[in-house]
Amino acid sequence: MNFNRLSYFVAVVDAGTITGAADALNISKAVVSKQILTLEEELGTALLHRNTRHLHPTDAGLRFYEQAKAALSQAQEAYAKVQSGRAVPTGHLRMTAPMDYGTLHLAPLVAQFVQDNEEVSIDLHLSDDRLDPIEHHFDLSFRVGWPSDSSNQMRKVGAFEEWVVASPSLGDVVMEPEDLAKLSFVANAALKNATEWRFRRGGEHRDISVNAPLKLNASPAISRAIATGECCSIVPDFLVFDDVLAGRLVRLLPHWSLRSGGIYAVTPPTKYKPLAIKAFIDLVATYHRAGFGRTSV
Repeated sequence: MNFNRLSYFVAVVDAGTITGAADALNISKAVVSKQILTLEEELGTALLHRNTRHLHPTDAGLRFYEQAKAALSQAQEAYAKVQSGRAVPTGHLRMTAPMDYGTLHLAPLVAQFVQDNEEVSIDLHLSDDRLDPIEHHFDLSFRVGWPSDSSNQMRKVGAFEEWVVASPSLGDVVMEPEDLAKLSFVANAALKNATEWRFRRGGEHRDISVNAPLKLNASPAISRAIATGECCSIVPDFLVFDDVLAGRLVRLLPHWSLRSGGIYAVTPPTKYKPLAIKAFIDLVATYHRAGFGRTSV
């Protein structure tokens, strides 16, 4: 087995082109292309679909990519352990997360993690599209809400609940859930039923429909809109906690509950998890257990 060929193949899949892989490895395109062909001959199967612009892994190539990347990470960690006398996180990680959660909470943790682990580099891709970690070659993805993904491995690292929030001027206007129907509501266009809500208190529940003349598809934009207008909205608590604590927003109906959900770290279904991935997931879980730096409202 030639480990160089594994690294060439992983680089090609990550880059999507022979040229991109050659640039990343600082070697010629001819060398990369030759080594990939040799690897396919050794394995007796095609690993890549080739066209004039991009290379895409075959089904066999995708499975081989995950195992090859894990093997390379394990080898890197073995070298680092011998050199330093202890196991240390190493390698390059590709992550994805929702735009709002990633911007407010994950990006600072990524910066902290890279600063604390000199042998690790991270690409963080923020998108509200549900990107499968295997199909899009991510080592780790974060999902917020109620995921139903059975093909990948998940670990719950945090939890949230939905809050009704408004500008401070509306703090004394809403006493019961039905009062929301009298207000202008900013709806999250990314939700299926953004104007229908169920409130719970003890064994009681109330179903409320709201009037939403404005729809936005990003939670940070929603919080900015309601802070300056005579309107309200419903968003996850982790997006507006600081605003409520600082008095820029006020939480309405705190004695009523809406939905609660989870924050999940999702990884491809491989047995081996690089130390860097495990360490970063632990960091995120610790951050949420500590209430992401908050005190109380």
